[in-house]
Amino acid sequence: MNWLGRIFYTVLSMSGMMLFLAPLVLLLRFGMRNQEKKFMKWEWWLVYLRSLCPVALSSPICFFDSWNRQYHLFLSTLGLTIEEQSGIMNSWSAVFLHPVHMTKTFTVCAVTWAAGVFLVLFSAFFVQRRVKQTLMQGKEIGEDILESGTTSVPVRFGFFHKIHVVPAGMHARDMRYYLQHIQAHSFENAKRIVVVGITAIHWFNPVMWLYYILWNHDEEYLADEKAVHKKPSAECREYAQGLLNIQKESKKLHLSLFTIREGNVEKRAQRMMYLKWDKTGEKLLNFLIWSVTLILFFLLAPMKIAWSGGTWQNPVDSSKGSLFSNTKGIVIAKTDISSPDGLDRILKLELLEKDKTDKDSYTGTFALRMYDDFDNRIASLSMKDIFGTGGSYAFPKDMNLFVGDYNGDGTQEAVLGKKLSLSQKEFDRMTEQTDSSQKVKDYTVYSYSVINLEKENMQVIGSDICAAVSKNGKKELSSSVELDTIEDITTVFSVPFAKETQYYVWNQEKGKYEQKDLSKKDLEQYKTDSTAEAKEETQEHTLKNNSGSTAVLVTTKKDSDGNEDIQSLILSPKKNQKKWDNIHGYYCDLKWITQENVLNNRYAMLIYNGTKAQTFTVYDTKTRTQYYQQEDGTTQLAKVFKQYKEDDITFEDGAVVVYNLKELKDDILTIGFAGQADNGITVKGSYQYDIKKKLTTNFTYSREADTDASASASPSPTTK
Repeated sequence: MNWLGRIFYTVLSMSGMMLFLAPLVLLLRFGMRNQEKKFMKWEWWLVYLRSLCPVALSSPICFFDSWNRQYHLFLSTLGLTIEEQSGIMNSWSAVFLHPVHMTKTFTVCAVTWAAGVFLVLFSAFFVQRRVKQTLMQGKEIGEDILESGTTSVPVRFGFFHKIHVVPAGMHARDMRYYLQHIQAHSFENAKRIVVVGITAIHWFNPVMWLYYILWNHDEEYLADEKAVHKKPSAECREYAQGLLNIQKESKKLHLSLFTIREGNVEKRAQRMMYLKWDKTGEKLLNFLIWSVTLILFFLLAPMKIAWSGGTWQNPVDSSKGSLFSNTKGIVIAKTDISSPDGLDRILKLELLEKDKTDKDSYTGTFALRMYDDFDNRIASLSMKDIFGTGGSYAFPKDMNLFVGDYNGDGTQEAVLGKKLSLSQKEFDRMTEQTDSSQKVKDYTVYSYSVINLEKENMQVIGSDICAAVSKNGKKELSSSVELDTIEDITTVFSVPFAKETQYYVWNQEKGKYEQKDLSKKDLEQYKTDSTAEAKEETQEHTLKNNSGSTAVLVTTKKDSDGNEDIQSLILSPKKNQKKWDNIHGYYCDLKWITQENVLNNRYAMLIYNGTKAQTFTVYDTKTRTQYYQQEDGTTQLAKVFKQYKEDDITFEDGAVVVYNLKELKDDILTIGFAGQADNGITVKGSYQYDIKKKLTTNFTYSREADTDASASASPSPTTK
């Protein structure tokens, strides 16, 4: 069943792409309406190839990053989850290379789709067989030519042995033009089988049926053009008259998708009367149009690179990634990171121009670049931007990029360094020694910069951070390191320099790190300052995933009454974290929501006492998003009562209410409530909320007054 789901998912993604391309295809056909149809024929084959082939160097919408992300976000909500994949920008191959989980709804849809494909093809073959049996009863008037009163238009069928059936009473002169038209068709049956098969695969997509109709018309136009290609205008007019003599298709016989029939004769005749044959310039123009269509359908990402400057001016190491990735050079090192809002990013160090290469390192011009997980470049910094000076740099071939959050602001920072060649005099000045007892030749010295990896750009927030370690010591330096943080201090890190330790402190006002001489007493003061705002007891509540890693972290702080005020919630706190710090209320509970046929430990629920109600919020740990947030108050609850015409139930601002999630199944939440309404009435009940349709259904409740209690249930509303 998983394989059926994988195929259905792929078909859905391609069908969605065809919907997106429909305006372009229709505009293209309209623009080429006066051109010979031999040009449009090749456009159609590009369309059908794109609808069937998931393999492409890019999607047609990759030029627009926001559209591309919305498209993949839509795919991620269909009901098929790909394991071992972070983020939403997955390639088509990921569906087949990794384990998948399908919701029950998605499984039903996949089976329905497969049944639909079978039904369309079976009905087409069945009707075709019945049509053939009916028409074969006609009168034979020539070799492989029958005359039948059951059809009002010429019909032909047969794959290898073609049979032509003409309506009874068709004139010999008209039949001559019809046979010319038939002979002009090439590989008609083979092409029709392919097109019908593709249409059956996309049977749920109305655009594909529209394409099938338009393709049929263009095939007839093309055969007409071949039959009278560059013949005198008088003969073209006679051919057009022969078409007009063919009656309009009637409903005498219901034909199948595989049946080749003559129709649309008025427009075809008019076209033959006024068609102008192509010239050399028009051939070149149509070839250019076809090339542009090919690029839009399959090769847009390489064109995007060309728009940004191209890859041909710089060498590309294909072993480091795809040739047509959005890069300009050799990828020396890369690592997965996360933006502050939780989106997947990739950080790469790239060699743009190579001066020389030795056994262990590259030397040349480099850039540090950030990409989304679909390889669209987001930001770039040159070495001059990072270190203050341009020119040639050297980085080892086996280097790694290290990132971390060193100032506790929820945004990751990368550390990149360059090796320094110091003189003894410079080393003495930096170590503040006067006797040169420490020799520079015994130390490895680096200068580091800290780069803040923001949502859409990168910014240097620390520079000239110098470190020096003994060449004979245990600690080693490299071009990227993980900085040493101080326990219980989130704004200070240290680096070794010879026999000393240097400290760098985060200056919030300036937005950068500054070097400071700190004693042990100063460090203790920083520890005190770090916890000064949190003198009340701080608590952490976590949920572990199946592998034992922390999936959700909720941080709270006790107030003077002992209540745990929620400070923040973080999804995936160890890697690619996403943080919410706008939750207002007191912590109650944090737990997993269990569902059938859904990836275990995916949906986490935070229950808390808000400012107006006890409520809850559901988070999707797979996509690192807020899945659903129940209201903190009675505004929406009052709307539900009003929706069901329970107008006598009203709520004052600040009325007490408690919400709880009873069930989550197939994106439908069953929400329970108990609250105090006006006039001393207590209401208890539940309703269902559809996440995708944003529709409230199955509302039931009971009410209790001071001395009277009654129960009522409201039916589902009628949706219009």
